[in-house]
Amino acid sequence: MIFNSTFSDWWLSDEYQLPYPLWLEGERPQVTEDTASDGRTVTVVRALGPGGEPAEYRFEEPERYEYECWRDGEQMVCVDPWTHRRSTRAAWSLWSDWIARQDAAQRLSEDDEWTGDDVGSMLLRAEHNVVSFGDEHTNSANHPSVGDMQGWLDEHTQDMPAQFTVHAAWPETLETHPMLCTGKSPEHEEPNTRVLGVISEPPAETAARRCAMEEHGLSCKAFASMMYEGPTVEAFHSDWGVDAAGLELDASPELRPRMFFIQPQQLDVGLMVPAEGAILAFHHDNDGARADLRVACEAKQAEQNRLEDLYERKWGAWLDESITIPPRGLRTGERSIYQAIEEARTKETAR
Repeated sequence: MIFNSTFSDWWLSDEYQLPYPLWLEGERPQVTEDTASDGRTVTVVRALGPGGEPAEYRFEEPERYEYECWRDGEQMVCVDPWTHRRSTRAAWSLWSDWIARQDAAQRLSEDDEWTGDDVGSMLLRAEHNVVSFGDEHTNSANHPSVGDMQGWLDEHTQDMPAQFTVHAAWPETLETHPMLCTGKSPEHEEPNTRVLGVISEPPAETAARRCAMEEHGLSCKAFASMMYEGPTVEAFHSDWGVDAAGLELDASPELRPRMFFIQPQQLDVGLMVPAEGAILAFHHDNDGARADLRVACEAKQAEQNRLEDLYERKWGAWLDESITIPPRGLRTGERSIYQAIEEARTKETAR
């Protein structure tokens, strides 16, 4: 066991990249050992916690290489940054990275001048044409029941015009094909759906390569996008949406279905979401006047998330105007750029 070591020392892989700005800072999360009252050895990680205050994360003895973590007596939930799966038990590598990301987020906390839900804060934002926006992600496996999935959506749509209803769905009862559709309601009446095209065939991939969504004839990237005027849907667009009238649905919260049907309220179109193997992304902008719900298969979206995350870790500081990169970091980055150029030239020459 390593005492008083940094995360850089603790990680077994030399290729691991800390989230920025941790690799620029002198202070980093520290790993030590402690002895519990019953004599057991406890691993302790000291890092910045919520609010930027120092925090201690304590780890119990692993069970089958999986750890549980507590902070101030509260059990923590580890979130995989690529799949968005949540668990109270995880490998040490996932916990370490989760803590590093919490710590890095505090060091990158933005000026709170534009935050706040009070009237004064909202008026200040309106005066300077500043709008609120945000992104939330989850994995369908985190929400096994209709009530769990409904709770996640309700939590992130509070005080927004966008509201959703979650149903249990039985895809074998689907009477219509997924479709590309759009609609608008200039008179603030119920939107009239206009079908742009009907998707009669699943994506052109072999059955062996299909993901959980494609197995049901669905795209591995479906979405519904709504624009609101006050509480009313003014316009919307959906790719791979399904007509609710063509499904057998049940919104009983205790149901644990193989497939969810998430329907934006006021619309007759919704998205099919497998209970396993799907990543959901909810985006809101313009103070909630725009809302997007996207569903992607975990297998493909997680790989995209991995590539984007690694790029952000490596080059995020270079793109951040508030960050000053030290000389050593500049030299390392320059070498990496030249190496990438040479590798690209070699590949091009070999063709």
